[in-house]
Order: sequence, then C-alpha cells, then structure tokens
Amino acid sequence: PVVMMTKPDFDYDPKAAERRAVVYETYKHALANGDKNVYFLDGAWMYNKPIPEMTADGLHPTDETFERFADILEPIIRRLINA
Repeated sequence: PVVMMTKPDFDYDPKAAERRAVVYETYKHALANGDKNVYFLDGAWMYNKPIPEMTADGLHPTDETFERFADILEPIIRRLINA
C-alpha cells in the first residue's frame, strides 16, 4: 500500500492548502490510472489541540503529539498491511 498524507499543521502553514491539493490530486490520479492500493489521509485532523499546545516550539511536535500520531496511524497502517 501507498499512503499519501498531508501535513498535520494545516491551519498554521500558508502553503498547506496548495500542498494538500497536490497530494490529493496525486492520489486521485493514481486511482484514475488503476492503482487500487493507494490511500489518502488528511493530516488536518491529527492535532486535537491548538498547535502551540502540541508542539515544543510552534513547529516540532512534542513526544505526546508523536504518540498521538502513532496511536492514530498504527491501526490504519496495520489494516492496510494485513489487507
């Protein structure tokens, strides 16, 4: 499987919408060309608190934040690998 995921700090990066669109269009292009083993994850929902509370410096996630990301992504990736 190929997982295409956008940045989690969507609201804090002025170029995030443009980058998200590129990732999503790439995903749609792969599907349209017959690739059935690609998946799109919108990282915008990865943070559950304001960015300053989930990062050490407004940019780099804390250990707790990385643990949250792992808790979210692990079951998704496990399911895709075992499919």
